[in-house]
Parts: sequence; C-alpha cells; structure tokens
Amino acid sequence: MKNVLLLSRHGAHLTMDSMELGVELNKAAARNDVDLLKAFAAAGASMTVADYSSKTPLEIVKCSLSSVLCKGINLICCH
Repeated sequence: MKNVLLLSRHGAHLTMDSMELGVELNKAAARNDVDLLKAFAAAGASMTVADYSSKTPLEIVKCSLSSVLCKGINLICCH
C-alpha cells in the first residue's frame, strides 16, 4: 500500500473507466481481498462505484455475508 500512496502523491492516478473499476472492486470484494480494496481506495477509487449489474462492493460483501470483509470495507468507506 505504501507504493500506491507514494505513486498517488507523485501524480499517478487510476486510468480505468468506472465500469471496469466497478468490476475489479467487486471481484476483490467477492474474494474477500481487503488489502486490494484498501489499495484501490488509496489510489482514489470510490467504494460506491457500481459494476455492469449496478452492484457496489458493499452489496457484494453483504451478499457473501463475510463479516471480516464487511468490517474492512466499512472502514474504507468511512475514512
């Protein structure tokens, strides 16, 4: 994550369109990959971006009933 923050501070930014970003965030949420979600958030991604089915990462988490990931994504969304 340090690398993502360093790159962001020096002008790097996400180049994917919102649909692609939504898909990647939801795949990370489905895999319970809190670290990847944190890295996306550090790079400026919003956890409210939806994929092609209009689902957000939080909705994916709620569907999977993963309490660990739910806590992680709530921390990301609230900070």
